[in-house]
Amino acid sequence: MGQINAKKEGLMKFMPRLKIYSGSNRKNTFNAETFEGRSYQHWLYVCKIKGKVIFNDTNYSVTTSKHQNEMKSFLTSEMGIKFDDIIFVDQRESLTSGILLDSFYETLALAEIKAAYKGRAANFINEQKELVKSTKAKIKQLKNLGATTSVSLEDIKEQVQRDETARLASNREKSQANAIKRKELVKNHSAKMNSLDAISI
Repeated sequence: MGQINAKKEGLMKFMPRLKIYSGSNRKNTFNAETFEGRSYQHWLYVCKIKGKVIFNDTNYSVTTSKHQNEMKSFLTSEMGIKFDDIIFVDQRESLTSGILLDSFYETLALAEIKAAYKGRAANFINEQKELVKSTKAKIKQLKNLGATTSVSLEDIKEQVQRDETARLASNREKSQANAIKRKELVKNHSAKMNSLDAISI
């Protein structure tokens, strides 16, 4: 089906002997029969699960990003897949391990923490609440496709809380250090001006 719909001289070239489409120096491939997209043959990042197109969009190298962008264009422009029909996930593991929800639960946990912040602007709080809502919907959708987590939810929440606490502490330290620097600059500037005034007199 895919071979008929796709152009022979498009973004990825069809290799009749191997029965796959190949791009980026044959390092990025797509098998229309199995509907599998692979980077360097071993990293499965596009597949179909229960009829849904799953695309692992995590980015950890320039080459990976190039392969992903090439595949997105190929699927939408040459395979006739609507962009809105592609379900994007974010995981370092190959999709041969299935869909992992770790990153989605991390996003959810952090958004819930930020939504509970005191003294933040209403727009910020509303953005976090919307993120909580949309992430929960995505998790529910992916669970219906058999998605799981690689670690417990408790571990994910605890790690997110630790990371956010450390980030806030680091920001406070930087803010305090900057405040001290500003005071020193003002003090030095005042001393310099007093010195110039004394000279002019």
